[in-house]
Amino acid sequence: MESYAEYWASRAALEWQVEMGADEAMLDAPADRYAASAEEAAPREAAKPAQPARPPIPEPAPAVDAPAMARAAAARVMIVGEAPGREEDIEGRPFVGRAGQLLDRMLEAIGLSRTSP
Repeated sequence: MESYAEYWASRAALEWQVEMGADEAMLDAPADRYAASAEEAAPREAAKPAQPARPPIPEPAPAVDAPAMARAAAARVMIVGEAPGREEDIEGRPFVGRAGQLLDRMLEAIGLSRTSP
């Protein structure tokens, strides 16, 4: 009889295999690879106690459209700049001076502004 810890370890391994895509067993019954012959394995199989019914394997979760979820969660535009300089510190906002003017022209070219939602 399996111990409580062995049961949960086996169950976790099975759930992992299902998550990785294993969806069918290769044989109807387990094969004893250590038996010298099929006749030698038959008496041992008959002597084993009946195993309790196993719970059914849960259905895999439905497929997720990851690219669509990423598009829905993503911002329209993300601007990454360097650390703020003297001008940014003085004004208290990013991209001022020549860099800010360039950014404003680039955003305008794609139909956006700094205040666009």
